[in-house]
Formats: sequence, C-alpha cells, structure tokens
Amino acid sequence: MKNTSKILALVLVVMTVFMSLSAITASAAGAKVVNVSDLTITKTTDDELVAGTGIYASAGLSIDSNSKSIDGFEFTKRLKLGGTMKVDGGVVKAAIKVVVDAPSKIVVYAMSSSSSTDRVLQIATFDGTSLTALGDEVAAPGSAIAKGEFVVDAEGTYYIGSKGSGINVYYIAVEALEVCAHVFEGGVCTLCGTPDPNACKHVNKTPATCKAPEVCADCGVELSAALGHTAGAAATCATAQTCTVCGEVLADALGHTLTFVNTLPTPEAAGKTIADCSVCNEHFDFGKVNVMTPGTYVLDPADLADIAQFSLFDGEVKVVGGVFACHLSYKYRTDANSKSFTALNWSSTHRMNFGGASAFCNNGTGEEAVRNGGLKNYIQIVTTGETTLTFAWGIGGDGREIAVYDMEGNLVAVTEENGLKNDLAVSTLTVPAGAYLIGSSVKDGGNYIHKMIVDVVAPHTHVWSDATCTEPAKCECGETQGEALGHDLVTHTETLPTCTETGLTAGEECTRCDHKTGMEEIPALGHDYNEGQCTRCGEKDPDWEPPVEDPKDPEPQPEPNFFQKIIAWFMELINKLLAIFKK
Repeated sequence: MKNTSKILALVLVVMTVFMSLSAITASAAGAKVVNVSDLTITKTTDDELVAGTGIYASAGLSIDSNSKSIDGFEFTKRLKLGGTMKVDGGVVKAAIKVVVDAPSKIVVYAMSSSSSTDRVLQIATFDGTSLTALGDEVAAPGSAIAKGEFVVDAEGTYYIGSKGSGINVYYIAVEALEVCAHVFEGGVCTLCGTPDPNACKHVNKTPATCKAPEVCADCGVELSAALGHTAGAAATCATAQTCTVCGEVLADALGHTLTFVNTLPTPEAAGKTIADCSVCNEHFDFGKVNVMTPGTYVLDPADLADIAQFSLFDGEVKVVGGVFACHLSYKYRTDANSKSFTALNWSSTHRMNFGGASAFCNNGTGEEAVRNGGLKNYIQIVTTGETTLTFAWGIGGDGREIAVYDMEGNLVAVTEENGLKNDLAVSTLTVPAGAYLIGSSVKDGGNYIHKMIVDVVAPHTHVWSDATCTEPAKCECGETQGEALGHDLVTHTETLPTCTETGLTAGEECTRCDHKTGMEEIPALGHDYNEGQCTRCGEKDPDWEPPVEDPKDPEPQPEPNFFQKIIAWFMELINKLLAIFKK
C-alpha cells in the first residue's frame, strides 16, 4: 500500500507538471504580441498597433529609433508614452489600451525616458469619466530596459501608462491564462504553483526603527514593535538631548541664563558687551565696538551670511565693521535675498531677517535692561556728530516702521513709509550725535534690513562774537548764547557850541555804542572876524591883511603928551556937563 501511495503521488506530480507545461505552451502559442521594432516610425492614430492583437496606443504618440537588448531581444525602436497617463476631454491619453476576452497576463518591456530617474507603469480601467488604478505596478528603471508583468483576472479593456513623466515601451504581449481551481497547500497552489495570497512569507521586511515598527513590505503586517529612542546625554544650556541611534532631538537646549554688561564706546575707548551664564558659568565676550567718528559706515547683511536660524541665543551680539553692535535672537537668520533698490542704484544679496520684534531680554525692562545689555533684534551705534541713517529695507508687515531709540528706550525717530508686507523702501532719518538703538516700532514682528548706511558729520565748534547792547553772543552758524548787554546810559546837560565845535541839546548817551536819546547837535557858530581877529574867541583871521597907507594922506600927528591928554580930558568933561544942562 505504501508503494502504491508513492506511485500515485509521483503520477500526480508528473500530471501537474505536464498540465502546467501544456498551459504555458498553450499561452505562448496564443500570445498576442506587439514588438515595436516591427512597426513603422510614425505617430500613432489610436488604431490597433498590430491587427488582431487588441493592443492600441493613444493617438499622437511617437515611434522612433532606439536600440536596446534584453532576454534575447534586439530592439531597434520604441513607443514613447510622452508623459503621465491621464483623461483629457473624455479620452485616455499617453496610454496603451489592451482589450482581452479572458483572464490574461500582459508582458511589457519598458524603461524610463530619463536615464537618472526610475519611473513606474500602472494598469487601470476607464469608466468613460475617470481612471481607476488596479494596484499592480511595473518598474521602469532609468538605467536599463526591464521586463514587467500585469495579471488581469477578467475580460475587459485595460489601460497601461506612466504614474509620472515619460516612459518608453519596446514590447507588449498578451497571454491568455487558464483559470485554475487553486488548491493551496504550504502557501502555493498544488496545481499551478501560484502563491497563496493569504499565506505571506513576510520575506520582504522593513526593519524596525526608533519610531516605526518592523512590517512586511508585501502584506503590511506588523512583525515587531518600534525600538524606541535611546536617549543621549541630558540637555544643557547650549546642547539638546538627542537619540544616540537616529539623532532626533528629544529635548531642546535649555538656553543660557545670562547676565549682560554693555559698555558704550567713546572717542577715547572702545565699548563691548559681555555676558555670563549663571548655570554653566560660560563667559561670552562679543568683541569690541568703536564709536563712529565723522565718515561713512555701511552695514551689509552679507557680512553676516553664515548665521542660520536657531544658531544663536537671545541677546547674542555680532559686531560688524567694528562699529555696528548687532544684538540678535534665537530666531534671527541671514537670508540669501536679491532685491534691487533703484534709489541707491544697488542690489542686495542678503537680508537681516530678525524673526521677531525688537525687545528687552533678561535683566528686567526699560532703562535697566538697556544698561545691562539685555537686548534682542536691535542694532546699536554711537556717533560723535550729526548722523544721517539710510535704510534699504523690506517691510515685515502692513504698516510697520523702523524706529530709532536712545539708550534709555525712548523713541527718537521713526520712518513713515506706511507700506504693505514685503514692500521695499529706502528711508532716511537724521539724528544728533549720540548712542542709539535701531529696531522695529511694533511688538508683533520685525522688518528686513538689506543695507544700512550711516553718515556722521564732524561736530560744529561754535565761535562766539561779543555780546552787544542789543544782540547776545552769536556764532556764524546762527546759534546764540546768553543775552544782550543792554545800554549803559549817562545823562548830558546842554553843551553850547563854539566857533569851531558843535554843541548838544540835553539828553542821554550809551557809553558802549552810539545810542543817544534827546541829544541833537547844535552847529558850530563859526568865527566872527573883525580887523583880523574873531570878536568871540580872539582867533586871528589867517586871511586878514592890514590896510596899506595912502602916500597922499597928511603927515601923522605926533602922539599927545601927558599935559595935552589932561587938557583934552577936561574939555571932554565940560562938553558932557553942558550937554546935561541943556536937557
């Protein structure tokens, strides 16, 4: 009996093999084949590629020359699908249509039209409106031609095309399959050798990771749980905790707990910002920053091009050009950004992206925070003369502005563009010599600075004129100092004129200037000459000449003597007395 069973089993195996070979032979003999190399180089017309095969191609596809070898085939032509299979105007485009009248195996030789990109063929049905993918897919490598197979289990019309971008097809064959009443045993059919779809061997596995379980790539069954993360060293002020296996961040860096000291520069000494962490004791010295003396200084974000987002901590300082102290934040980054600013005849390559509003960080608020250097998203400068600030900037949000503050946080100046988000602007502000913080004017966000130009003018030295009775001391720039002196008045009585000098009426006169009140000039009298001499002052007339004696005149009488004078005097007296009596 045992021998009989063995003989029967052997007969069954032989019969099964024979039936399989017969089926294969029958299928091969009945195959409907299109070898593209046998076709004419042309454009397809939506007719059967080879009559009687039931194999069609969408209208307008190209057949051209191309040589490939595989499995004993020497292909010389190809059918170019030209793109993704799709429905356009109720018609399926970029596809091969296969009409079968029984369960069939469709064999395709194809490859990607891109030598560097692998692509995929899919099979679908069409209901007149949309395509429905059946799930089977065939690889179309970019590096070499490959063979693939689709199996359909019912008669009907099927469409084969690319899931994405071009694929070239060299050969299509349709082989009818005999329907097998499968007898599955040990995971395969004992009649035809078809694997039991319900008995996956889980050979193609996706290994478990820290977060994902191990699964069977064929059936999707979970085979083992995720491994879970292996935590590394605990997070520190500057270092995050990560998984030692996959590197994923498990806990963010704690961040430093910093105390800042901000020293402003002067013409005599550079300033600097330093900070100390109270947790890890790390000391930060952000470098020296100098005062801006008369001249032009430029802040170009390209000088900060190596700063990525989340690479800094709040309050970290980057000094640019030795004069710009940029107080930055954890969210700050320098973006590559090309923009044209026609007003400056200049184009940017980068921009300062602050990632948030200007604010105080650490060490309280207001003046205390400023003095302790607890700042973020500000640019600090100190100048020795009147300063013009020019900004080439992008507006970070509707209506936002750039603001200039003093070192106590008081608003000094602000732009007034009133633009919309992402608008570009060129703005100019002028401030006197001093220490300033440049930042945003709003609490909900910052702006983008593409360039900042600082022009410092030499301070003006006043040269004061002397104050006068009516004007205070004054500089040539127009600024005044102090008050006018006022008149220093003295009182004058009337001064009479003389022959040669004028006189003045009574009044008052300032001792410092020519101011006078009520003092009018009386003209000089001039000389009154008579017989060569002024009758008032006795001055001799320089132009007078004594009269010349006439020679015809009688001889001059001699001077009377004493007795003659006495006699003359008595005679004159008698005459006067007689005259009186006559009256």
